[in-house]
Amino acid sequence: MNGFDFKPYCLVCGAWCCKGETNVLKEKQIIKSKENGECVFLKNNLCTKYSKRPFDCRDFPLDVMLINNTLVWVVWKNCPAVKEINLEEFLNKTEKKLVKKYGKTQIKAQAISNKTMLSKKYKKKNMRILRKVNFKK
Repeated sequence: MNGFDFKPYCLVCGAWCCKGETNVLKEKQIIKSKENGECVFLKNNLCTKYSKRPFDCRDFPLDVMLINNTLVWVVWKNCPAVKEINLEEFLNKTEKKLVKKYGKTQIKAQAISNKTMLSKKYKKKNMRILRKVNFKK
């Protein structure tokens, strides 16, 4: 999607982003996780749908959060790929596609869902705020 293959990094970190309280967007539906918290598509720390994985997974380590009533982009710092990608370029490409595909209402709904997921595993210290979401793409 964005010209960067994250798959090798999933093995390095044990697919951290796919474990825990995962809720991902797929064609404007939220896919719930297994009982153990893992993504329904995860097997042996790899995505079984990698080439056709949901958009929410494709934009990781980026995420949209609702902070102080503002939609902002955050990056999850514990993803090993963060140090290897051109973050601003990846963000711009991801944002353009996300806004076009889902629109403001669906993005806000996902951000609210993300906020409720900031539990034990997804601590704020693991993320860094990048900037506001730009809906004029």
